[in-house]
Amino acid sequence: MSHEPLSMTNIPTNAPGQESRRLGKYLLLHKLGQGGMGEVWLAKDTIAEIEVALKFLPAELRDNKEEQDRLKSSFRLVEKLQHPAICRLRDLQMEPSVGFFLVMDYFDGVTLSKYRSSYVRQHGSIPTDVILKLLTPVAEALDYAHSQKIVHRDIKPANILVSRDGTEVKIIDFQLAWELRATLSRITQKQTDTSGTYPYMAPELWLGARANAASDQYALAMVAYELLDGQLPYEATDGTTWRDIVTHPQVKLPLIVGLAPHVQQALNKALGRDTELRPQSCREFTDQLSGIQGTTKRRGSDNFPPPPPLPPPPEPEEIFDVDIETDLMNYDTKPETKRRPPSDRAPQRREVGTVILSRTLQWSGCLSRFQIYVDGKFKASLWTGCQQEMELPEGRHTIEVRCAWLSSKLVVDVKPRQEIRLHTLFHWTCFWIKLEECF
Repeated sequence: MSHEPLSMTNIPTNAPGQESRRLGKYLLLHKLGQGGMGEVWLAKDTIAEIEVALKFLPAELRDNKEEQDRLKSSFRLVEKLQHPAICRLRDLQMEPSVGFFLVMDYFDGVTLSKYRSSYVRQHGSIPTDVILKLLTPVAEALDYAHSQKIVHRDIKPANILVSRDGTEVKIIDFQLAWELRATLSRITQKQTDTSGTYPYMAPELWLGARANAASDQYALAMVAYELLDGQLPYEATDGTTWRDIVTHPQVKLPLIVGLAPHVQQALNKALGRDTELRPQSCREFTDQLSGIQGTTKRRGSDNFPPPPPLPPPPEPEEIFDVDIETDLMNYDTKPETKRRPPSDRAPQRREVGTVILSRTLQWSGCLSRFQIYVDGKFKASLWTGCQQEMELPEGRHTIEVRCAWLSSKLVVDVKPRQEIRLHTLFHWTCFWIKLEECF
């Protein structure tokens, strides 16, 4: 974690000037960073002779006794948490010159996102077992907090710190960040979302439910998805779009290419909309990621009804006839394909042609990834502004593009050394998707 030298420009706006670097027994050393609720500084406890982190809280707290009492109550609750993977809160202080600030253990590490980026730069990819090594202590710490009737409310990569060698993990901002957001919302009378960070908010939170252990587990599963795929499953920039996506009953979690089936299944369960069907603890979720079957008895049935099969593709009358389907899609069910009648002739070598799919148009709020299927089998992913080139044997092929529960099929006749260019159109708010030939 980079340190900035102490100067008049980077001392907190409500911290003392350079001529006085002390706050009681704490000696300010370096600015560590800027959070959403205030600046964080490295300091030295001159009595205990240890380094600590000081987090300066919003100035709006100074003159509001009711909000101060709420903050103190939350601090007393969280301060009791003692776990190796939870960054310990040591004290809540008030100095007239700077207002309120939290005193925390200092942990020399980087955020989970930065650690992943660094690991991928060095090794090319991050294996599932490394991700499990990082997330298992986080899961155990969350389960411990839940046993103490405490919910984090804002699990995300920025609130998980990893030591530079990857041997230690710490959760920060337990519940207090949520409390501070709620405090500022009440004081300033500005409407802000106090339920968490959009991509990591469980569907039930968008529908008005209170945060609980199940919503923390959902957020941990979203963090796991992001670590495994390198990005979030959906592309959205505003709360309304996130709400529409994660609460829609027919939106399916995009598959991660190359992921082991048991890992994808664990993600599907943990990021489901029904809290009764999710893992019953965070550790049960990480166990399922590793392939260990949990022994926790579910509140509901483990036997999920099989999804309805896709209808077989219709026989086209013309080679480039477009068939747009908006029925519910299920990624675990492969479309039925008709076999060609056997031929009495000896098999001949089939030349290949090239099919190029592009996707250049995107409307606000659309999903980030399409999935390409050729003759009912998954072939590749297609991103906005990109194109996907595929070599296919000569002959007739069914190309299908899927996005959530939408799909569009196009039957093409591939000839040797021929290039066929296709283009995908999509509109989220109108719920349609179209695959068409480019002339």
